Amino acid sequence: MALPNGLAADSSGNLYLANSGMPFLPGAIHKITLGSAFAIATQGVFHSFAAYKPNGLRYANGKLYVTVNPFSYVGLSQLLRYDLGANGLSNPTPIYSSLAFLDDFALVDSGAVVSEFLAGRIVHVNERGGELHQASFSQPTSVSLLTAPTYGVGNLLVTERSRGNVQRFINNWGLRPR
Repeated sequence: MALPNGLAADSSGNLYLANSGMPFLPGAIHKITLGSAFAIATQGVFHSFAAYKPNGLRYANGKLYVTVNPFSYVGLSQLLRYDLGANGLSNPTPIYSSLAFLDDFALVDSGAVVSEFLAGRIVHVNERGGELHQASFSQPTSVSLLTAPTYGVGNLLVTERSRGNVQRFINNWGLRPR
């Protein structure tokens, strides 16, 4: 793989890996099945993209959520929701679209919190793409929902590439895990 990025596991323990691919070429999602603990049984391309590079991946309730960016790095980026079947992905549904290069995201019960790398912000959107909240960060690359009481349930961890750090983002957005 040229540029492995996002990783997700389905309810059967299958792994899905976003391979963003070589520069200016589209990417793919690879499926990895395990034969036993830490032993790969099969691995191969599960879904190829014609003009996009997949980035972040999450699985929830039989759906695979994927952030995709244009292979030219210029144009419309999207958070897509796919039906996950045994032989591939189907029924792509755009959840959120942006011109600001979407990186990672966290699924929450009310939608998703997406990092917009070039816009310098994270945005909380519902399943229809409506923007609920936003906050500024310096080149955010990943976002994780905190669930342990020690960290404050509903708070976020956000990585900032340009500053080389991780920020704990305390918010009143009412975020809960999906």
